Amino acid sequence: MAWEIRPGMEFVLGYHYERGLTGGRKRIQFEDDIAYRSNYVSAEMVTHLNEKMRAVLGFDFEHNLFTSRHINEERRNGNEKIYQGDIEARYQLNKNIDLRIGYQHAQRKFTYEDKTAVLNTVMVGSVFRF
Repeated sequence: MAWEIRPGMEFVLGYHYERGLTGGRKRIQFEDDIAYRSNYVSAEMVTHLNEKMRAVLGFDFEHNLFTSRHINEERRNGNEKIYQGDIEARYQLNKNIDLRIGYQHAQRKFTYEDKTAVLNTVMVGSVFRF
């Protein structure tokens, strides 16, 4: 869903549901069934600073529930939560090329792990349109 709050400012909201089943589901001897249900919500605010430059603030939340039926699977009845925020600058070099730079901070925690993982990422890239 995209909403133009005012000219030059947009709010974008997305949701994704996924159910994953693995090939080892019926073969218990493999004890490797990463079956899951995933809910993912993403929101971002896009501000057009001028004709060529945009600033993007984003937040994502993901919740994964592992649904394996194998008793020895370490993820069985576990879940994972991921919180992620990012800031990005986008510059439209021409109608077919965008240049991008940004920073992303994320935290993820599995119920079967003791610590929360913290990830910091610097992004540099581009988008090419054909």
